[in-house]
Amino acid sequence: MSASRNGEVIITLGLNLGVPVTPTGVHNGEVFRIDHDGKPIQLTNLFGHLGWAQVSYDGSTVCFGSKTDRNAPVDLMILDLGTNKVSATGLLAKIRSQPGFTGD
Repeated sequence: MSASRNGEVIITLGLNLGVPVTPTGVHNGEVFRIDHDGKPIQLTNLFGHLGWAQVSYDGSTVCFGSKTDRNAPVDLMILDLGTNKVSATGLLAKIRSQPGFTGD
C-alpha cells in the first residue's frame, strides 16, 4: 500500500474484481485506488503478476513491478492516473544491456 501527500491518493494491489483467478488457478493482480470511503476502485485490467506499487508524492503516477508469468523477471511499469494508461518502461532490458549487469 502506498499514499501520496496527505493520503490524498491511496494505492494498493489486489485481485481482479471480475476474474480474480484463471481456470488454471493463477491469480490476476491489478492496481487499485482506495476511495475516501474505503472502497477499492480497480484501475487496471492487466490480469498479471504485479508487485511493489508506489504512488508519486503528487498522486499523479503509480509505478509497479509486472511480470508475464510467475517465473519471469519483473519489469517496471508506469500507470498515469490522469489517463489510466499503463506504459512499459523496458527498464529490465536496459539494465541487462549494461556490461556489468549479472542478475535477474
